[in-house]
Amino acid sequence: MNIKKYLATFIAFSLLLAVPALMNAQELRQGDDFDTATEIEVPGDWSGSLDEENDIDFYTFELEPSQIIGIEFSTNAPSEQRLRFYNPTRGEVFRLDSSNNAIESDDYGLAYDSGPDHWYISIEKRYSDSDGDYTFMVSIDHQNDAGSGGDVPDNFDEAYEIEEDEHTGMLKDLDEKDMYKIELSPSSIVEIEFKSMASSEQRLRFYNPTREEVFRLDSSQNVAYQEDYVLAYETPTDHWYISIEKRYSDSDGDYIFMVTIGSQNDAGSGGDVPGTFDEAYEIEEGEHTGMLKDLDEKDMYKIELDPSSIVDIEFKSEAPNDQILIFYNPNREELFSMYSSGGSSYSNDYLLAYETETDHWYIEIEKRYSDSDGDYTFTVSIDYQNDAGSGGDVPSTFDEAYEIEEGEYEGRLGDIDIADMYKIYVESGSLIKLEFSSESPSTYYDEHQLILFNPDRSQELSLQSSGGTISRDEHTVSYEIDSDHWYLKVECSWASMGIHSRAEYTFSVAIEELEDEDDDDETPPDDDDDDDEDYTPYSDVVTDPEDNVLRKIGEGEDDWILVENPELDIIRVEISETDDYVLVSLTVKGTITDHPDIEYEIFMKDNEEGNYEIFFNDGLCEMYAERYYDGGAFGNHFEPATDGVGTDTLSIVFTREQIGEPDILLISEVYVRDESKLEIDMAGPDAEYPSGYEGSESGDDNDTDNGDDNGETPQNDDEDAEEVAGFLDDLIARGMTLLLIIIIVPILIVVILVLVLLKVRKKDEENLQPPPPADSSTPPPQEQTSQEQTSQEQSQQDQRGSPPPSTPEE
Repeated sequence: MNIKKYLATFIAFSLLLAVPALMNAQELRQGDDFDTATEIEVPGDWSGSLDEENDIDFYTFELEPSQIIGIEFSTNAPSEQRLRFYNPTRGEVFRLDSSNNAIESDDYGLAYDSGPDHWYISIEKRYSDSDGDYTFMVSIDHQNDAGSGGDVPDNFDEAYEIEEDEHTGMLKDLDEKDMYKIELSPSSIVEIEFKSMASSEQRLRFYNPTREEVFRLDSSQNVAYQEDYVLAYETPTDHWYISIEKRYSDSDGDYIFMVTIGSQNDAGSGGDVPGTFDEAYEIEEGEHTGMLKDLDEKDMYKIELDPSSIVDIEFKSEAPNDQILIFYNPNREELFSMYSSGGSSYSNDYLLAYETETDHWYIEIEKRYSDSDGDYTFTVSIDYQNDAGSGGDVPSTFDEAYEIEEGEYEGRLGDIDIADMYKIYVESGSLIKLEFSSESPSTYYDEHQLILFNPDRSQELSLQSSGGTISRDEHTVSYEIDSDHWYLKVECSWASMGIHSRAEYTFSVAIEELEDEDDDDETPPDDDDDDDEDYTPYSDVVTDPEDNVLRKIGEGEDDWILVENPELDIIRVEISETDDYVLVSLTVKGTITDHPDIEYEIFMKDNEEGNYEIFFNDGLCEMYAERYYDGGAFGNHFEPATDGVGTDTLSIVFTREQIGEPDILLISEVYVRDESKLEIDMAGPDAEYPSGYEGSESGDDNDTDNGDDNGETPQNDDEDAEEVAGFLDDLIARGMTLLLIIIIVPILIVVILVLVLLKVRKKDEENLQPPPPADSSTPPPQEQTSQEQTSQEQSQQDQRGSPPPSTPEE
């Protein structure tokens, strides 16, 4: 009985022990895989045991985006147990092995877009004798990129906005890229410094508002790098972007970047100055500094200038490659330009005239190349002309001529100031003595002249000078001319051709009273007459005012049409000469073009059948001279100086010696053609127009003026007219004679035949008629037949030698 009671008690006690054991075994079996993992709350620490019946335990917990999870693991098992950390897709992230109470740890960073989701931990025996107790602890931290409280997004649309300051962040594990944005204003200079503590490089990229990369910086191991970027006046306020990313899988680590925003201060404007004429920044005389870099490619300034000003501009750029300064007039036309780089300094000046109105002039500074970034300095100095001590530029017209007295005067010409006009009061019976000299920096067209005009404003004499040579001349004012103002004009010797050049000149005026009135009728000796006794200047002009540019439109001879093309349309061709040079100039309505397809040809001839050709095409101007003597020939080929590309006049300068010194030189033919368009214009007395052009006989459409008003006329127009009139008279006389022969001779022959026939008929009638009766009397004269009357009248007319009257019968 006692045994039965004892057995029952044992069974009951065993059952009490077995139920908890069975319940505990059920919980462990639920944590033996991912699906039955034991869910825990993190952070916290947990412990467990592995033995022969329990080889592995699984746990799961939820993690939020931007978290950094830390795991610490230890076991007292004599052999290693292993902790594995898994991501939500149940892929292993890292593992920790521990035994004999060794503590192992690791951490892992999540990103802005990680989760929330469940992650997993498993703990398992590595060996059969890995039985033992384990403990693991989970800690949770958070990223705080740029003070955001977490990881910042990695895309443009969700970029985290920052301001100018120092910012820190981290890239780790799932967090491979951080994206920031910052608002920048026009004229800003943004500077970024970047430093990464990662063992391998992280990369910072800077993007513009259109999300295009501007520059990049790579850093690792606490090495700092920096770069800046310049915005322009025209750059709108907008967001710019900064991304920081891992370059390699082991580029985990913290980073620091500093954003500093400055501003340009071109010419003290407080920012970048505009790059357009309409918004140009106004400056005054003085030194100004500025910058061109990145988006800022051009700066435009304006300055107000008064009449008679001389503006001098000095330019220096620190850029490694050229920046260019361009000076414009109020019409926004370029006047001159200067290039500078590497700190080199250049300068240029420009002269305004008396007639120049007060207005704004423009200075543009721009990058010549993409790598022409750098600072620049330009200085504007303003002075004024002082022609003849006037305090400015003197006028260029008779009506506003600047009055002077006897003495010596200095002045300047150049740029807009193309002529200076003076006036001086001269008494009757005076001798005006003039002296003139000029110096010019020009290589060509360096000669200038002083012209004396009488009170009627007609030219009396002129003095030429170049290179500082002194010219003298004098003019007598007779007692018959009233006391009045005479005029002196200083200009370039080629002014009539529209050519002007710089010069500094000096002239003096002395007036002496003539001894008596007897000298009034005597003309002072003209020294130039002796010098020019055997000298006849070359002078010829051909004009072509019509719009007669022709275009070939087909293969036939008549396939030509008239078109408008001012680039080809000839206005004037002229030969003129000074003591030193011969000038041949060709002027068109448009501009002279330096292009392979466009050709300019001027043909000339002398009095000995010599031929000369000037040919300009594709940057090369050549002249060919050929003359003939007794069947022989010699040629002279040279390259004279040229000027005029981009203007309306092409000018060629040479000497008589270079072409063999012919007695005369005349224009014969001129052609301007565009081979690409099959267009041509012609001028000159010998120019031959295409046969298909209406009225195209040689020279029909050319209004030519051979000779000029100041030189000798090569041809006598009166003699030509007389020859033409004589030729026409002779032609009319010959025509009338021929007309008489053709009309009158046949009429005379017909009349003679009629008379002969009438005479034969009358004789036959007389022979056939019977004799009249004895008592019949002779009929009276008035009763004669009309036929007999006609015969008598015809006989009388024949005796007088006059032609018979014209009748229908005839």
